[in-house]
Amino acid sequence: TKIQEDKSSFHVANSDDIDDSDNIDASDDINASDDIDRDLDTELELLTLMNELTMDMMSKIDQFYITLQFELAKAMSPCIIWIPNINDLALFERCSTRNILVIASTHIPQKVDPTLIDPNKLNTCIKIRRL
Repeated sequence: TKIQEDKSSFHVANSDDIDDSDNIDASDDINASDDIDRDLDTELELLTLMNELTMDMMSKIDQFYITLQFELAKAMSPCIIWIPNINDLALFERCSTRNILVIASTHIPQKVDPTLIDPNKLNTCIKIRRL
């Protein structure tokens, strides 16, 4: 009789009992949404392109970036520019720094290009040592 009681409580659902919210759409599937995959693919492509940049290209990009900084400083003068890691810097063109104070620093003074400290460039060198 126990089995009969269980059978009597068994209910077969018909189409009226099924709510539309129970329907599973293919767009609800996590794998159907490839936004994350597309973002990762795009990032991977960018990293691949960065690896293909030659040192010459990187040098030109750095030169453009520095030139842009000085142009912005001219437009905003009087202005102060701080250049960290001057040992990585190589200036290729001269520009007027009137009303612009350029402060640069390095933790490797031996690697600073001596032409950067020439007159009419970064002509004052202050060495600060830790105690």
